Amino acid sequence: LAQALAHRAPTLASSLPLNAEVNTRVKGTLALFSAGDADDLASRIVQLLSNADERSALKKNADLYAREYS
Repeated sequence: LAQALAHRAPTLASSLPLNAEVNTRVKGTLALFSAGDADDLASRIVQLLSNADERSALKKNADLYAREYS
């Protein structure tokens, strides 16, 4: 996760507490799916692949997070 953010990659992660905490530091850093829910994971993948604006926002927020917390 840290490497993905450091490379400013749009990142999809499970909603585990540690991952969710990242979004409390810089809102929108990660796209989250419900942990253990394969259908939600698949849905979020399709959503991200079809939404360039969301991917761009994730990249921007990953950059902000990496600058602040790396």
